[in-house]
Amino acid sequence: MGQKLRYFGHVARHPSLGFMPGTRRQGGQRRQLVNDITDWAGLNLPEVVTLANERRQYRQPVHKIVEAPHGI
Repeated sequence: MGQKLRYFGHVARHPSLGFMPGTRRQGGQRRQLVNDITDWAGLNLPEVVTLANERRQYRQPVHKIVEAPHGI
């Protein structure tokens, strides 16, 4: 969970980085990284990206989410 949040913040701050195209895996549809991030943060995508651009402000909710008791 924490790694996904940190990776998203990294990608959001550097627009030249992104997801690499590839072939689709066999099996059911997987949740996308963006869906996990918006669910955990309780914000929509533009709000999360804006928050991620402010590194210090982004770290606070990341720490709260990571240290929250699992299974909520």
